[in-house]
Amino acid sequence: MSKISLEKFIEKTRGTKQPTPWGTLAGQCVSLVQQYIKQCLDQPARARGNARDWATTYVREGLGYKVSKAQKGDLVVYTYKPYGHIAIFIDENTVYEQNVRSHDNRCAGYGALWKNYAKVYLRPYSSLITNDTSGTSYAGNYPTLPPRTYFRRGDTGSNVKLLQKFLNWANGDRLVVDGIIGNKTIASVKSFQKKVGIEQDGLFGKKSLEKAKSFKR
Repeated sequence: MSKISLEKFIEKTRGTKQPTPWGTLAGQCVSLVQQYIKQCLDQPARARGNARDWATTYVREGLGYKVSKAQKGDLVVYTYKPYGHIAIFIDENTVYEQNVRSHDNRCAGYGALWKNYAKVYLRPYSSLITNDTSGTSYAGNYPTLPPRTYFRRGDTGSNVKLLQKFLNWANGDRLVVDGIIGNKTIASVKSFQKKVGIEQDGLFGKKSLEKAKSFKR
């Protein structure tokens, strides 16, 4: 099957309780990861034990390897007993996961990286594809501004991409236009807010949008 990007996968699954690719265990953390490795990495989906077991079974199958520092798309395996938990790494503060009581009614959604829990990072041998991996500053004409304001960490979608393209243009940044609000995008918003002399809250609110409409490089 053709791989899809992580951004597309999140767009498809966010707010749902994903089953395994063979139709069982809807809403379990491992089920979401099974769907992820199948759809985004084109890796085989099969039973690999409880979440904590993936720290060994996934590596033993030759699908990935342990790393000390995670990057976007890596697997995060929390190894506490008896079952552990597994999630998809987004950034140093954020994961994509399901079956966590603290958010999204246990559906697939963004959650906080649990920094005080024992964990293993697994890097898949299969690489992700992305919707837009330009990672370069925007040198074209004045980009279209997003019609909405107030973006928070974890927000996704086409409006986020518009914001990222504008920030690349206005700041000369090299944000990857991936449609996800993470630490780098927030930092870029703050940089723009500082440049135009308004409060640096990182949210890109109404004042930021007004300043953006009249901003000249």
